[in-house]
Amino acid sequence: MFNLENLSILIIDDFSEMRNACRRMLTEYDPEAVDDCANGNDALEKMRRKKYDIVLCDYNLSESKDGQQILEEARHEGILDYSSLFMVITGENTRAMVMAAVEYEPDDYLTKPFTKEVLIKRLQRLIYRKQGLNLVGEALAEKNYNKAITLCDALSEKYPKNAISLLKIKGNIFYQAEQYSNAAELYQSVLQQHSLPWAHMGLGKVHFECQEYRKAKKIFSTLLKESPNQMDAYDWLARTLQALGENDQAQSILQKASDLSPNVLVRRQRLADIAIANGDTAVAERTCKAAVKLSKGSAFKRAEDFTNLAKILVEQKHDQKAMQCLKRGRENFAQQTSALLQLTVSESEVHRAVNRESLATESMEKAKNLLKRKGEDEEISATASLGVAEACLRHGDPEAGMEIMLEVVGNNHENEELIGRARQAFDQAGLAEEGERMMQNTITKIANINNEAAKLANRGKLDEAIELFVNVAKKLPSNKVVNLNAAQALILNIQKNGGNNESLRQCKKYLDNAKKQDATDKRYQQLLTKFSLLEKKYAQP
Repeated sequence: MFNLENLSILIIDDFSEMRNACRRMLTEYDPEAVDDCANGNDALEKMRRKKYDIVLCDYNLSESKDGQQILEEARHEGILDYSSLFMVITGENTRAMVMAAVEYEPDDYLTKPFTKEVLIKRLQRLIYRKQGLNLVGEALAEKNYNKAITLCDALSEKYPKNAISLLKIKGNIFYQAEQYSNAAELYQSVLQQHSLPWAHMGLGKVHFECQEYRKAKKIFSTLLKESPNQMDAYDWLARTLQALGENDQAQSILQKASDLSPNVLVRRQRLADIAIANGDTAVAERTCKAAVKLSKGSAFKRAEDFTNLAKILVEQKHDQKAMQCLKRGRENFAQQTSALLQLTVSESEVHRAVNRESLATESMEKAKNLLKRKGEDEEISATASLGVAEACLRHGDPEAGMEIMLEVVGNNHENEELIGRARQAFDQAGLAEEGERMMQNTITKIANINNEAAKLANRGKLDEAIELFVNVAKKLPSNKVVNLNAAQALILNIQKNGGNNESLRQCKKYLDNAKKQDATDKRYQQLLTKFSLLEKKYAQP
């Protein structure tokens, strides 16, 4: 007989009557626990503190985040377990809402009103499909991809009805592990038997990662003809077209996707960016306005959504509307210094555009003070700092601009795109030669220190190498490469000489610094896996 024994459930709905009704439906099947809450912020906080096996979430919540935003944020934070079920429940069925809800691939979608029998039947089917995936999730959390693949094969034999869904998971694992030849072989094998959209998508993504853009373009284009509601195919086709330099076509594809599914913020942001790059002010303005509207309650909101719109408005001589937009941005990012920095620089540019020079200068001073006052644990993005430096150089403060720019370059000495922007800013300020010389000196100095420390580590002088890396990391706390080098030296030392809580804490500090710059970096992921094993071995209570 079906039961929910040992399963914990979270019900998210802003109506207490609905939460109580769901609770009554579920409790007779003996779940381990049934918790509930009325809004997205509370839901995410509960999910951070506790693993839930089943999440039933209403789409429309009266406060801040909706069901779609809860799902995407939970996945982004990694607080939704691989084996957990997330079911979206709603009383609405408008196309925009349905497209947005389904696009983020919840495990199921249920329309109100529904009976207990319907809910239990859905849960029964989903629980069977997720059998054993908790072990796969644990293996993936440890980046043990081979173990995860082996587990998928074993589950496929044990639960043959789940074979197709397990092949999809297996393909995703090969893709995550960058085992592209294995992924391509799996997708091609599936497609010989069944024309499944996810297999076409997977094969197209593999071609993209292998820089086989023409092949990727053909697959995504063909898939959209056969399955015009396959929304991720629009995104990947647009990325592919951009890689091929076909930016106008990429914009057109993103526009079509946004028309079909208008409530996806990240896609609106991409469309705004490419429209700005293409010089299409009308589309950029319309899309920036949509992004600003969608940003409420989203973990993916950006200061750029507000600053880009403000720039467009002031170019149209609507300076008051631009200032209102930036005020709204400050309200959205009241506790985020990096975003406030961008908004304050934008405010200065708006004042300057309408000849309010004293107010423009005042805003720039505020921006520079924000940059100086940042705390030790406060991360300022390279983009935000670069914006301050560019504005200083552009408006007659070369000393401050040079100082800030060199700090940015020092913390991002291998970022060619950022260094290119720095070169352009120096050139426009008439400081091309001096700027280039100072940037090269900074980059060369960091490279020499890294090389010297690496040689020391290779000769077994780990203490000296660590000291060198730690000293440069203090000066360049946002430099991803330096932090990873420091973490690697500490890991080697722990592997060789053993560890304790202090050495583990120090190592984690540098890994965390690197994570702030790029949590997807392959080297960071590899070092994090090694650190996790050492932490299990040496951490003391």
